[in-house]
Parts: sequence; structure tokens; C-alpha cells
Amino acid sequence: MMAEIITKNLLLVPCSLDISKSLIIHRQELEKRSPIVIPKHWPSLFIKGILPLYIERLEKDETELCWGVWLIIEYKDKQIIGDFYLKGKPDAEGRVEFCHHLNPEFSIDHTHEALYAFTDWLLLEKSITAITTHCTLEQELLINAFGKLGLICTDRDQDYLTWSLKKIEEDIHD
Repeated sequence: MMAEIITKNLLLVPCSLDISKSLIIHRQELEKRSPIVIPKHWPSLFIKGILPLYIERLEKDETELCWGVWLIIEYKDKQIIGDFYLKGKPDAEGRVEFCHHLNPEFSIDHTHEALYAFTDWLLLEKSITAITTHCTLEQELLINAFGKLGLICTDRDQDYLTWSLKKIEEDIHD
């Protein structure tokens, strides 16, 4: 499995065990030594909350690396602008769920670029049959992006929307 995604403006990479631990234990030292700028507002509160669980997953099974926290790095300024979080390996039916957080100071084009690249990567993975993500009703730009990606709104719980995309396997006949 490919461990990085490269686009025109972005690099998406899984967050290693070392970086995950450093974010919790030695953040100031990590900020000083990292060639990539780690903004004060990153990681999001959600990622901060799941980092200990993610670290446990990685310590038990290093193959979890691509199925957890991903960093979204912008080339030009060499800084982290957001993250993706996969809630684990595909389930028995091949479904995965992800969420994402991007710094709103960056253009919606960066958001689209990251979403398109990450979704494409997921759909190329043979073990995945469907992907799911979420947004709120007021996130009109995300709703538009999800629609362009082919995701379908499958559930609405008040202002919370669930989006899904099932991979269609084409029959190959000789």
C-alpha cells in the first residue's frame, strides 16, 4: 500500500508513531526540529483526543499506520494545514469511515485537492468497497465537494449529514 499521496500543492502522509508520541510528549521539541511548520492550532481537538488510542493501535500493529491519522502538508509554506482520520482498517464488508479537518485560512481549492486525492487513494485500495464521511448542513462548500466526488448523502440527523460512496467493481469477461 502506498504510504504517501502527492498532489500539485499537497503532500498527504500517515502520521508515524514517533510523530504521534512527540505531539503529546515533546511538542515544543518537535516544533523546533521539524522541517515542516506545525501550527499552534494543529492538531484539531478531535485528533488530540484520539492520539493516545491511535498510538496504542500503532504499538500493537504497525500495519495500522495507513488506517489512522494522516497529515496534510502544503508544499509552498512547508506546513501542516490539516488532517484526515480513518477510523481503522476496512471492516469485514470493506467499508471505511474518515473525517477531516483543514485550516480554514487556506483556500477551498486546498480542501478540494486534499479530498479528491484522499478519496481516490481510498478507492484504489482493493480491500475497500465503500467510504463514508460526514459534515454539517452549513458546510456548503464541503457538500458541493462531496457531490462532485460522487458521494451521496445517505442520512441526515438534524444538521449532521452522512455521505457515502460505494465502489463499483466492473465485471471482466474474457
